[in-house]
Amino acid sequence: MSISPRILYVDDDPDGCELMAYWLKHEYGCSVTSAIDGAKAKSFIGQEFFDLYLLDYCLPDVTATSLCSDIRLISPTAPIIVYSALDRDVDRMHAIDAGADFYFVKPEQMEMIGSQIKRIFGNTFSSKQREVKFHRSQPQTSVTGHIHCRRKAVGIV
Repeated sequence: MSISPRILYVDDDPDGCELMAYWLKHEYGCSVTSAIDGAKAKSFIGQEFFDLYLLDYCLPDVTATSLCSDIRLISPTAPIIVYSALDRDVDRMHAIDAGADFYFVKPEQMEMIGSQIKRIFGNTFSSKQREVKFHRSQPQTSVTGHIHCRRKAVGIV
């Protein structure tokens, strides 16, 4: 059975959410739920299981370190990637100490996220194959999230 990996992407930029969701869906076949603040992210974290968490470091109401701690309480082994415009070692260190597995800098290291997705879910991705086979370590819930963005993504290759 083929199942799309489920990703929670948290970023306070609605356009960034839309672009990342589009890229992850069309390039890697992932199902993406987006949240634009920590409160919505915490709601999703408490209600649903995700195969990967992708977090912006700075949000209006929390930081990625707080979200990492929340995620680790309910899902100790789920991969967490922090993707931030902050390129400081101290931020990287705080994120890793809080439970993040990787820290990448926007926008230069976006392709590194793709490399990690391939590594995490297997090297079975190609531009023609949009789903990956894997076994979930936790059961799915019936709750689904919605992507809320301001405008359509255009011109992504």
